[in-house]
Amino acid sequence: QALAPTARGQPSGERAGRRPRARRALQGGAMKRGLMSVEVTFALSAAWAAVWFAAHCLCGRPAQAAYERRLRRSQLFACLASLGALHLLWAAQRWPEDLLFEFSLEHQILFSMAVGHWVVSAWEDWKCRDSLGRALEKKALGCTGEPSAYLLKLYLAHHVVAIGGYLALLWLRRLAGIGAAGLLFELPVLLLNRRELALRRSPVPQWLRERVGVQGLWRQCYMLYVVGRGLPAALYAYAVLDSRHTLGELSLTELTVLHTLSLFFCAYNFLFLGVLRAWARFDLDAAAREAMADCDNTGASSSDSEDAKDEGKPVNPEAAPLREVTQDALAAMSGSGPGSPVWVAVDGVVYDVTGFLVGCPCGEQVLRKWGGRDASEAFHDAAHSCAAKEQMLRYMVGPIRYAHTEYRFMEHEEEEKPVHSLLVAISACAFLKLVADSWLLSGTTSASGAALALGNTEIALLAFLLAAATGALSAGVKTLARPPPGPATPSAHMLAVGLLIWHFGFLASCNSAPRGLSAAAPMALELAAAALFVLEELVETSVARADRSVGFWGALIAVLYSWYSRAAAEGGMPELDPALGRWRRLTSRMATLLHWYSGPCAVALVLALSVSLIVRQVGWRRRSGAQAGLKSEWLAAAAAGAVQLSGVYGAFGAVAVAAWSPGSAERAASVLGGQPLRMVVLFVLASASALALLSALLVAASRCSPAFAARAAGFQLAAAGLLCCGLGGRSWLTLVGFVAHLGGLASRNRARLRDAGNSGRFADLPPHVIGAQAVWDRFRATLGTSIWSLTVLQYRELVNAWLPRELRVFATDSPFPNLGGPEEKTYLGVAAHFAPRTVKGKHRPPQYCVCNVGQIYSGALADMQQTMNTLIDVWSEFQAPEMKGLLANLVAVFPDITDQRVAKEINLSFWESAKDAHNWYVKSPGHKNALFQHTSGRLKTFGNLLASLELAGPMQHRDRCRQCARPVQSKEPGGLAPQNCGVCGGPTFRHPLL
Repeated sequence: QALAPTARGQPSGERAGRRPRARRALQGGAMKRGLMSVEVTFALSAAWAAVWFAAHCLCGRPAQAAYERRLRRSQLFACLASLGALHLLWAAQRWPEDLLFEFSLEHQILFSMAVGHWVVSAWEDWKCRDSLGRALEKKALGCTGEPSAYLLKLYLAHHVVAIGGYLALLWLRRLAGIGAAGLLFELPVLLLNRRELALRRSPVPQWLRERVGVQGLWRQCYMLYVVGRGLPAALYAYAVLDSRHTLGELSLTELTVLHTLSLFFCAYNFLFLGVLRAWARFDLDAAAREAMADCDNTGASSSDSEDAKDEGKPVNPEAAPLREVTQDALAAMSGSGPGSPVWVAVDGVVYDVTGFLVGCPCGEQVLRKWGGRDASEAFHDAAHSCAAKEQMLRYMVGPIRYAHTEYRFMEHEEEEKPVHSLLVAISACAFLKLVADSWLLSGTTSASGAALALGNTEIALLAFLLAAATGALSAGVKTLARPPPGPATPSAHMLAVGLLIWHFGFLASCNSAPRGLSAAAPMALELAAAALFVLEELVETSVARADRSVGFWGALIAVLYSWYSRAAAEGGMPELDPALGRWRRLTSRMATLLHWYSGPCAVALVLALSVSLIVRQVGWRRRSGAQAGLKSEWLAAAAAGAVQLSGVYGAFGAVAVAAWSPGSAERAASVLGGQPLRMVVLFVLASASALALLSALLVAASRCSPAFAARAAGFQLAAAGLLCCGLGGRSWLTLVGFVAHLGGLASRNRARLRDAGNSGRFADLPPHVIGAQAVWDRFRATLGTSIWSLTVLQYRELVNAWLPRELRVFATDSPFPNLGGPEEKTYLGVAAHFAPRTVKGKHRPPQYCVCNVGQIYSGALADMQQTMNTLIDVWSEFQAPEMKGLLANLVAVFPDITDQRVAKEINLSFWESAKDAHNWYVKSPGHKNALFQHTSGRLKTFGNLLASLELAGPMQHRDRCRQCARPVQSKEPGGLAPQNCGVCGGPTFRHPLL
């Protein structure tokens, strides 16, 4: 019977594809007889919390810091969790079935242990919050506040979600694979805790003070990070892509828990990679400073050390870091009023000379004359000394931020942040709205617990009741906030009607599933997203027909083909007579699909029209000339008034539906009366999520544009629909179509930015146009870098191990700036740098340089390899301990310069003196071999240019302060820059002289 064909009208729960669910339920009931009750597991979690608290008190002597005891206790949990996770994953025989449906006593014990651990961890992190961001900088983490506060928020968010997730797993007694993956997350924590404990020792262990040891530590840490946190992400992706039928056997609550925890921890792990990189940079910098300090003590002369350390006291230890200054802010500091500050600009840098007015040699009036203006020409005419220019650093405010004249990647942070915040808000609110409506529909059960099948009339009644509840909630919020009252304008009534349609569309989209089709068939959410994109394309008349035909219609064809193939291949399609023609069979199949999809398509169109109508209200008001009415006060009042009007309409609509269909009213009364408390909570959640999503859409429509808000909502609907259906079968083609449409929109937006820059109208563009492009480009860069790191970089060492030792393939860890290609007459190559360890502490600048440019015919691979072999021999000589005089050697190889039909090798070697260079060239076997190859004719196509360069003037060494970002330059030409900033006293980066 399970293999028999399914009738078209048969309920979905009785189809052949649903049979395994009943079997698993029977097997699970037999298996779960030996499990503890939910109450006992929660009590066990509390007991584990007490055990971990006692372990915190016992891990170390009482005199030790709480942070060190936290590390030791966390190390103990990481060991137990890693072993437990490996045991649970090894015990799972069928993946992913056992990871989703199996649940044993071992799972209960380990998961309750995790709950207790995270409860104690939250208390520990709060207690030791000042020690979390030890020695880290804001720039390293990319945060605006203190690193400790940033890490505390990150940790607490993780702990709260982990506690709630494990409690949900103990309550559901399913999805054990999520909990096992959470335990496996502790694998890299073993090395991270070891590193933290080593840093707290005095002295720090030798392996953590050497660059080789630090690189080895972080190499192992990243490997464990990929295994412990990349493997669970891969399992989740596999389940979504290839196990949609297995996921279809989970209930709505289980699916919500699965996707919520998986997506949150995937995002958390990706965000935590930035913290790991910051810690790795800190360790590498500390090792480099340790090495330079050793070189300072052994290799540097006494005079050089005294010059580097004779820095004096800082002028202003409380000096503010440099910041960008707008031209309007500079003009406002002209010093026109008494006691007002005076700022001047020199070479694009703003200086606050208010404190220098009295002591200025040229007089106070000269500075006031140039206040708020660019004084570069007058400054250079005065021919100031080096000491005067160094004194200017203490008055530096920061660079001028000029208005952009074209779009440049990673340079539009002000426009990017608001758009990013709006997209995050819309995504979060849409997710909450869909989850709340799905829970509301799943909660419609009778008093006996049997599920109720809802028709369109019941959905309409629920929509009216939800609108009334949302209106009541909005009235309560409005009473507390007390905004200015707004009149019930016609636009408010239209918005209220749109909200009623909106509620019905969302509920029907979450409820409707085409009859007779499998779980792979597209949901109404996908249909609504496509309908919304079509509506926006038709409304947007400014797009050229050619641009639309290339991008949009191609994506639409891909989506339609995906829908047809998914529904026709796996649904209960009737068998057709093979004698019929090909086109008749196709026409009959299409007619059947259209008949089955009439309901979902109507629901999708209703939802798309409601979203478009809601966001277009702001656009109509903007075109009517009411620009002043687009303020936040009007927006809040209009939204509140519309929601309350929709609540009134919803109340009357519910009464009308109850009078027109008493049976639906009786069923709704039985549902609400059977579980009143549960339904009240679900209605409140659904109303609050609807209010939040409405606010986010209206804010996006007012600050950006209605089209931006509608398309943002459309992509969220598409993501939700694909998440529910999975990406198996040909569902991935729908994803490709939506991504292609998004790429087409970005390409059109990029062309708009380019045209505005070429015509000089870039400043007239709306900020959201620039910000949306910046967000999209950053997302592509982040995703592309992640894919590159997880794919190509993992095979780099494997390929290098296979190649001969004379050959090697290179792949950078991060994307390289696009400098152009052969079309722009730009050719890329590989550069290598070598500096002997014994010269790092030497502060004398190079006095002599040898430049050798070798040119080889592009097809002569043998000549190129022989030249590289000689270079390897020379570098081996450079590494000899008795090597004297060499400061650095730089080699750049360009394999193919097409225009000149040659390959080039550029070799630059820097020496302390010409004598040192001459002595090496005379005695070097590698150089003699190179001369022999050049003169004997062994190299068939080689030619070169040799130049000897001497220092024509004193070199100027400049470093940078870590705290205030001010430049720190050497006091005397040819000397080394101080190790501390002369203004704020902060440490420098200690960049080497060469």
